[in-house]
Order: sequence, then structure tokens, then C-alpha cells
Amino acid sequence: MRTPEDKSREGLARKDALYEELERRSQVMDAILSSTPDHLYLYDLAGRYIYASVAGAKALGMQPSEMIGKTWRELGLPAEIMEPFEAKVKTISATGESVTGETQFPTVEGVRDYEYILTPVFDSAGGIASVLATVRDITEQKRAEMEHEHATRQAEMERALLEAVVNYTPAGILVARGSDLTVQMVNPAYQAMYPGIEILGRTMADIWPAAYLSAAHVITRVLETGEPYKGLDDKFILKRSPDGPMETGYFTWTLTRVRLPDEDAWGLLSTAMETTERIRAMEEQERLLEQLQDSNEKLQAKSEEIQEKNAELRVHNEALTVAYRNTAEARTEAWKRAAQLTAVIDNMVDGVFVCDAEGRMTLVNDAGLRLLGLERIEDAQQALIGAPELLRIRHLDGQPIPPAELAMSRALNGYTVMQQECLVYNALRQRDIYIRISASSIRNHNGEILGAVAVARDVTEAIELDKMKDSFIAVAAHELKTPVAIMKGYSQALLRPRKGVSSRQYEMLEAIDRGSNRINAIVQDLLDISQLHIGRLKLTTEVIDLSALVAQTAERMSRTTDKHCIRFQSPGSVTIKGDSGRVEQVLVNFIDNAIKFSPTGGDIDLTVAVQGREAIVTVRDHGVGIPKEKQSRIFQRFYRAHDGTPYDYGGMGVGLYISKEIVERHRGRIWFESEDGKGSTFFFGLPLP
Repeated sequence: MRTPEDKSREGLARKDALYEELERRSQVMDAILSSTPDHLYLYDLAGRYIYASVAGAKALGMQPSEMIGKTWRELGLPAEIMEPFEAKVKTISATGESVTGETQFPTVEGVRDYEYILTPVFDSAGGIASVLATVRDITEQKRAEMEHEHATRQAEMERALLEAVVNYTPAGILVARGSDLTVQMVNPAYQAMYPGIEILGRTMADIWPAAYLSAAHVITRVLETGEPYKGLDDKFILKRSPDGPMETGYFTWTLTRVRLPDEDAWGLLSTAMETTERIRAMEEQERLLEQLQDSNEKLQAKSEEIQEKNAELRVHNEALTVAYRNTAEARTEAWKRAAQLTAVIDNMVDGVFVCDAEGRMTLVNDAGLRLLGLERIEDAQQALIGAPELLRIRHLDGQPIPPAELAMSRALNGYTVMQQECLVYNALRQRDIYIRISASSIRNHNGEILGAVAVARDVTEAIELDKMKDSFIAVAAHELKTPVAIMKGYSQALLRPRKGVSSRQYEMLEAIDRGSNRINAIVQDLLDISQLHIGRLKLTTEVIDLSALVAQTAERMSRTTDKHCIRFQSPGSVTIKGDSGRVEQVLVNFIDNAIKFSPTGGDIDLTVAVQGREAIVTVRDHGVGIPKEKQSRIFQRFYRAHDGTPYDYGGMGVGLYISKEIVERHRGRIWFESEDGKGSTFFFGLPLP
């Protein structure tokens, strides 16, 4: 039988076991609370910390033991955050209801965003004993939400931009879906090419039966293989309206297989740009070129005819001289031959003018009088010898030709003049005409000058055809500018989002971008040539720091080459007045030529210096140089000194021509020094203000 002592010992043992279990559970609970990433704080009703989790204390740069039994003021926590927090704790103490919210709090890792819930803790009697604050760090969640919102706005902006590009681009864009290729989307530019036909919602075969039939094999190949197709100036027979006639059109177009949203099958993306007008313009150009070539051939034939007749005239003159010296019969024969020659001269289409050694006009044929708009030989004497200003004889640039430099005057001085071109005012036609004149001396058997003969031809039509060619170049350059800009814009737009573009497609897009850059440079050169030819190259005058401009250009050009060292020297700031863009264009031409024609690399030296009232820029290289026999033509339009040599790197040969025109329009001068195989130095000088 158990004694009271036994019962007492058993009760104490059970109590010890209970305490041990409570201690174990407390340790487990501490371990769980210490491992949670949430911050846990327990306050008594006086605002003192009863408990703080490891994560919560660590965020404040403390240990849990440092916080127990202290208020937030004693711990030095920020009042602007903790006072509203303390007010909420008091509200919970009064109402017994939980409170949630968000706040920002400075921690050892910086200011962080938190969400919290304040929960009352009740004692065994049902009263509120303390308040538990559960705090969760939502900084990364907030950042993710902001990034998601930003990405959403960015996607919406890109969608709106793409929609604007599709709707307002001059290139036609069409998307077809399904096995029958029903048009799902078409932009205004595509619809505008067929104003009388409703495209949206119909099949491609129904819209363009003839064109679809001719392109069906291409469409099938694109859909089966996924390889894009591009047609350049392809010819199609089509109708632009239901009741319209069949007509021929030319298009540059593409086909690309695309995966449409919510579709298992592939869709088809087609872009198109009508080039009918450009093709017709090219055909007209070819016709004009053929006409020009035909005119040149006729001129050449006429020139040969004149030479033959001149040779015949010399033979007959010699024969007449011999006949006159020998006998009266010979003189009669000579007069006969002279009459024949007179008849030949009178019926020539070219003007013939003959004068004696004193410059008196002895013969002018009818063609010559018509050419000058005169009626009598005396009028020709007065106009050509006595008062040449009546005919307003000028060079092609409009500058008057001094009397001593006229073809007839030079021939009387023993010179032979070949194909001199000038402007003459024809009073009967009341306009300027272009003539091409050749002249030579008339000599006796001893070589003495007896007079001069000149043959002139009206070449107005040929020169105006040449001007038409220049005008065509200007129009062609202008018409090419917009399509090139579109092609470049699309290629760059497609290059930017690299994601989703294969390496092969990316290389193709880069090739398109490089090609468009080269075409754009050619078009700009053609536009500059056109503006120079008609005298409309505009300069915007402003104050320029020439030294800074040269330094910036040298820095930019140095990034285009790994083999050259571009060095620049200047005494300081040198100020001029001019068009900074055009001056930079001259610098780029000089430096680009220095790089291009120094294929093995080396130093390229740039200097700016002041000499008198002039700022002089120098670009020196140590490359291949320029052959001496080609240096006189280096600034001519379309001339390439290294054409057909190992150093022929392409180009149109207009860079130095444009540079010369730009410098001269700044009232400056341009020149160079070069030795074949040893390099070149190019200079240009601009006046100081």
C-alpha cells in the first residue's frame, strides 16, 4: 500500500515531466518563430517588447535580448513611423479587433516596404494581455509589381507604336490566315493600291485571281519551308477595281510565314510597295539615253563630214592656186571649182565664216547668217569683228568672251581652235543658242596667214538634252530617298528586338541595313550634285569653332578603323563663319579618302592653322598617293584616279568634287600635294571673320 510520501513523490515527478514538456515545446516554438522570414513582435499594453523574433530584431540591427522589456523610444526607433503604430496598438487594446496595413521602415539594408497585421492576445480571463505584430517584407513584391506595371505600359506603348507604323507607313502590309488565306488585316497603304476592291475578309485567290495564280507556287513554298521570299519589281497583270480593265503593275513585295495568336496553322505576312512609276521612269530614261546616244552619233558623223569637206576645200584651194599660176585655162577651171565650192558651202547645214588677214569678213554662208540671226554679210562683219557685244557671245557660264579669245581671232593668230562651245544671242529667234565652233588659219604655200575660216554648229538641242539628263539625276535621287529611308527604318526596327530573330535572319537584316546606308550615301551625293548643278546648294551660316569641329570629326572617324592612328593638332580655338554640317562633310571626305587609300594603316595627321586672314585645315596620309598624270582631274565630277588599279575601292568619284564646291561657296580655296606611292596631303582654307 502506497504511503503519502509515495504519492507526494509521484506528484512531483509528474510536475517535473510536465515542466520538461512545456520547456521542450517552448524551445520548438522558439525555433519555429526564429526560422520564419516574417518579423514577429509581442508588446504588452505599456508598449514594451515581450518578444522579438530573430529576423525582426536583425532587421533593426539588434539581438532579441536587447529589445525585451524596452519601448520603441528606449530603442531609438523613428518616431514618425512608431507613433502612428503605437496609436493602432492602443486602438486594438480598446476594441480587441485586428488591424492591417503597409508601411516603410529604415533597416540595416535600407528603407524597405512592409505589410503588417496587429492581433490582440487574450489571457485566460478573456482580457487583452498583449498585442502580436506580424510583419512581412514586401519590398521585392512591390518592385515586381512596379516592374510588371512598367512592362505593361511599355508593351502598350510598343503596341500603339506598331499600330501607328502599320497604319501610316507608305508600304502596304497584309496578313492572311487559314488554309484559304483569308485576309485578316490590311493597312491603308495596301488598300489604297486597290481603291475599288474590298480586301479585308476575302481570300487572296478571290481578290487577285490572276496574280494569285502566278504567285501560288511561291506562296506554297514560303508556307511549307518558312523561307521568306522577296520579289523586286515583279510584273503582275491585275484589276484595281471590279469593273476596271486589266493592267500591268510592278511591285517590290515580300512573303513571310508567321505564327498568329490562337492559330495552329501558319499565317502569311505580305508587304508590298508599288514601283510602277519608277519602272516607267527608268524606261523613259533608257529611251532618252538612246536618243542622246543617237544624237551624239549624228554629231560625230557631221563632224567627220566637216573634216572631209575641209580636206576637200584644201585640195581644191591648192588646185586653184596652181591653176591660177599656170594658165588662163587653169584660172577658168579654178573659178569653176570655186563656184562648186561656193555651192557646197551655201548648202551646208553648218555655218561657215571666212575672213582675210585683216579680219574683214569675205564669206558667210546662209546657214551662218541663220545661226547668228542676221540677214547680210555686212551684219556679220559688224557683229563678229566690229561690235561682238551685239551677239552677246559668252562662255557657257554666262561670262563674256573677250574679242581676242574668239575662235576667229585666235585662228588669225595662228592657232587652231577645236570644238569651242559658247552662247550666242539669236535676234530672229529671240533666245540664246549654244554653238560649237572650230577655226583654223588659211595659209599660202609659204605658210603665211592669208585669213581664217570657222565652221559653227547649233548644238542647242544636244546641250538641252544633257541638261535633261542632269534633271533626271536630280529627280531619280529625290525619288529614291524616301524608299531608302523606309527600308532603313524597317531594317533597324527589326534589328532592335533581337529576341525571336534567328542568326540567319539577323545577318540578312544587318546586310539590308548596310546596303541601305550605302544607297543613302549615294542618294545624298546625287542630291548634292543636283543642287550644285542648278546652283541651289544652301549654306546655313553660323559661328563655328573650327578646331572643335575638326577634333570631333577626327574622334568619330577614328572609330571606323582599327589600322590607323588619327592625330590632331591645333593652336587653340579658331573661329570662322560657315555651315558646320557642310564643313564637316568636307572633313569626312578628306579623312575617309585618307583611310581608304592607306590600306596598310599608319598615321593620319590633321592640323588647323591660321595664316594671315585664313584658317587652313590639313589632312595628311602616308598611303598610295595619286599618279602625277591624273592629278589635274582630281576635282572633276565622277572622276576616280585609281579606277582599274589594285586600289580601286569603288565609289562614284564625286566626294572631292562636292568638297571643292562647298569650300568655294564659303569663299575659300582647296588644293592638294601628292606623290605616287608616298601619300597625299589635302588642304582647304576658309576666310576668318
